[in-house]
Amino acid sequence: MEVLKSMIGLAKLDSKKRNIQDISDIGLRLPLHYNARYHPDPAAAKLLVRLHHPALLAKTKHGNAPLDHAIKYNKSPAVVSLLR
Repeated sequence: MEVLKSMIGLAKLDSKKRNIQDISDIGLRLPLHYNARYHPDPAAAKLLVRLHHPALLAKTKHGNAPLDHAIKYNKSPAVVSLLR
């Protein structure tokens, strides 16, 4: 849990003071993107959504939201359901 909180903190503290959507627009994935792609347990995704709800809609420079990653790579019905 501490690692996830640290990742959220780093995303929020961008040195050029860009907001989360700006960071995502230049191609950097947010913690929720990584979780949706690689982690089948919905508990971590639930925590990340609770800590930073706007990440649900953030897209990478390729136009992928966390839900897109979950559907294409993770295929965990619980994670996909949580992100819908």
